[in-house]
Amino acid sequence: MRAYIGTLSIQRRRIVVRPENVEDLIVSYLRRIEFHLNNLGVAGLVTANIFVARILFVPACIPYGGRAHALKLAKSLFHAPKTPRPERRFLRRHKERWNGCVRRARCGLAFGRTCHNCRCMRAPTTVEQTRAPILIRALNKAGAGLEKVGIRSTAPSATKFLETAKRRCDLEDFGPGEFLEPLSRLLESCDREGRLNVIGKMALRSDVVRILCNRLLLTRDRQLYPGIAQQEIRQPLFVVGLPRSGTTLLHILLAADPAHRAPLTWEVMSPSPPSSKDRQERIRQAARNLAMLRWLAPTFESVHATGAELPQECVSLMSPTFMSDQFDTMYNVPTYRAWFFNQDLRSAYEFHRRSLQHLQFRRSAEQWVLKAPAHMFAAPALLSIYPDARFVQIHRDPMEAVVSVSSLVTILRRVFSDAVDPVQVGRDALTYWSQALKTFMRARDQLTVSRVCDLRYDDVRREPIAAARRVYEHFGWSFTKETEERMRMVLARQASQMNGVHRYDATNFKLNEINGFAEYCERFGFSTSSSSSGQEEHAEAAA
Repeated sequence: MRAYIGTLSIQRRRIVVRPENVEDLIVSYLRRIEFHLNNLGVAGLVTANIFVARILFVPACIPYGGRAHALKLAKSLFHAPKTPRPERRFLRRHKERWNGCVRRARCGLAFGRTCHNCRCMRAPTTVEQTRAPILIRALNKAGAGLEKVGIRSTAPSATKFLETAKRRCDLEDFGPGEFLEPLSRLLESCDREGRLNVIGKMALRSDVVRILCNRLLLTRDRQLYPGIAQQEIRQPLFVVGLPRSGTTLLHILLAADPAHRAPLTWEVMSPSPPSSKDRQERIRQAARNLAMLRWLAPTFESVHATGAELPQECVSLMSPTFMSDQFDTMYNVPTYRAWFFNQDLRSAYEFHRRSLQHLQFRRSAEQWVLKAPAHMFAAPALLSIYPDARFVQIHRDPMEAVVSVSSLVTILRRVFSDAVDPVQVGRDALTYWSQALKTFMRARDQLTVSRVCDLRYDDVRREPIAAARRVYEHFGWSFTKETEERMRMVLARQASQMNGVHRYDATNFKLNEINGFAEYCERFGFSTSSSSSGQEEHAEAAA
């Protein structure tokens, strides 16, 4: 997470400082100055001597003999209109710490050591920076106050939600398959254990009713359009691996090929009707929902790229069965989680196939490209429905992946609850993903080598186009110049929409060991020794 000073653009003996090339305040070696300031929202130009003297030496607590007249700052250094509020708070917080650093430098403390009461050498993690808007905090506190005096909202009821969905859609038939028991267990666990705030209760009701409505509409569409049931899903490709291993980036690149088909966010949220009718309105509605999430969790976009027309994880297609790990990601529901992990998920994957048929009826393509790390946990059930499925597995150091996903889950759950325990989140993630890897490795060992393509996270992050080409070569697909150009356009668009950096630290989750991953680490060449040092990654490259 460092950039050499020589990589910056220099104009008229000035260093051009932009958010994409500046990040944290780090001096590792005086003969070679390295730095990052990305989270400061800096815009404009700074003269080179000011940069070295004021921006690097003072915060790093290094005594220097700079003259006062050499410390004139460019007027546009901290340009308020281009500096988001959370980043301005970050600036103010670090500005208050500078005086302490100067005192430390005057004391002649050794370079590279921190003051007793100064943490400016360590940038805050994304979890630490996450804070809901003041209006939402006030609303949640008001709700908590009412509960303390005995005024509590009614418990969520599956029966009431069913009636609401029927009334809203003017339909009665939810279609085949059991879903009432998992729905009831989910709602009971949310009520007893989720400790949902006001926003969490509103979100739960809204999501459940929307999902039930989608189930009603999918059942109706299947009756109105008999051709849906005739759609064949042949050799779907599933991108899997530990979460935060580059699966999202690779999925987006593969979906850029016109010959490929991936579920898009808007059509997963609003799959009916199975045509392009009201397409733009459905896209706008999905965009509004995502904008609301970004408002409730301002740092979430730094962790996971979102977009109404971006490819979406296909586990969302199983949501109408209410047997999906998306609920465990959003809410702390240990009872539901324990029950769900012991279920046969073949019925959920049968619904997954029915949903793909529905989407394929609207727009078909030669190859389905799907993605979700959670598929590893249910590999036997997946293969029972898709016996000809093929896989791309991306490999990353397990500790880095688990810490990163723990950060994501903590940030997301804090939208819906004011009582999220990061330590418990980390422990649950460690247990779940170690078991998921073991389950998938047993299943993949039964497949022929030609059906699984292995990639490394570092390769996907460093050379994503080359990684995508390897997938094409492995499965014998044609990698055309048009496809490569489309992928490069996607990468450029992703880079232009990049919003901040995901910064995380294992110490926030007290993850000091990686028990359960030893066999995987030995097989794929990862170290079994864990590290609690901080890490950073961009959203589009690591999700």
